[in-house]
Amino acid sequence: MKKIILVIALVLSTNAFAHGDHSEPGAIPPAPHGGTVSEAKHHEHHGHNHSHKKSEEKEIFFEAIYKGKTLKVYPLILDPKTYKTFLSQPVAGFKKTKIVLKDPRKKKEYTVEATPKGNYWEVPMAKIRGRRLIVHLSSQVDGENYKAKIQIERK
Repeated sequence: MKKIILVIALVLSTNAFAHGDHSEPGAIPPAPHGGTVSEAKHHEHHGHNHSHKKSEEKEIFFEAIYKGKTLKVYPLILDPKTYKTFLSQPVAGFKKTKIVLKDPRKKKEYTVEATPKGNYWEVPMAKIRGRRLIVHLSSQVDGENYKAKIQIERK
């Protein structure tokens, strides 16, 4: 009986560790601008007939830097040659971008206007209080929707 239980436990634990996305590197490279990096998840929707091939090829990340009274959000991709560094992307390629800040402590939500500045968005933070905020970002790249969530802290 002990052998059967041991074999079942071994089989179940092997399946738990055997799957995963092997297209990403083992570790995320350091943030190029010194902020906090989060991977953007491809928002899947069902009941349509288009291919997700483009979105499967793109690994999009966002980096957020909260300093003083300004938040900067950089769109990034992994360097397709080495996968060891990030490459900044121009914000012009990102459509329907929406940034919402949530203060989990006060349970407040702020929809903010982000100003494109070449390869990042800038958000004025003078009127927003809170030491720790969650940045919810959604955007569209090549017709595909991406969402990311980044926790930032005022220093």
